[in-house]
Amino acid sequence: CRMMRLNFTVNETLESAMLIYMHAVAVLSLLIAAPTFYLLYYKTNKNSQRYKMCLINLVFWTTLMDVHFGVLFIPVPFFPLLAGYCIG
Repeated sequence: CRMMRLNFTVNETLESAMLIYMHAVAVLSLLIAAPTFYLLYYKTNKNSQRYKMCLINLVFWTTLMDVHFGVLFIPVPFFPLLAGYCIG
């Protein structure tokens, strides 16, 4: 039985495109999260005060994860393998 050798190198163009894409997602996430925080904190009506802190918590952690994956971590997958590496 002869072993098949596969080349799983990542194209540098793909890596740079992934870097740009993930940075764009992080910036877009921050641009959406900032007004969302403001609206939740200052413009929540009295009927929704019960859910205000839950929603702020949800937006905070979602934004933090977007920044983590979009700026600090930046995963690059190796398809079809279940593997990858980080370029952040």
